[in-house]
Amino acid sequence: MILVVFRSRNRPDGDLEEYSRRSKRLHELVQQHPGFISIESFETPDGEEVSLELFENEESVKAWRDNPSTATPNAGRANTSTPGTRRR
Repeated sequence: MILVVFRSRNRPDGDLEEYSRRSKRLHELVQQHPGFISIESFETPDGEEVSLELFENEESVKAWRDNPSTATPNAGRANTSTPGTRRR
């Protein structure tokens, strides 16, 4: 199994409604992705958002990362949040 940690922080001038909509859509998409196991999301007291995504294997993570369906929601993050980081 592979654990992917995704971190992001909303920008003070970001569109929080848009970010929430895109985040919800990504959660829906990942749950349908082959090899996806689970996702847990948390918000730290200082406003950072952390998601823990568990996948069956490296191939599944690569396919999720390279999936064109996830490119559009991620592109919008530039207007809503500071760059996130992904760790494996």
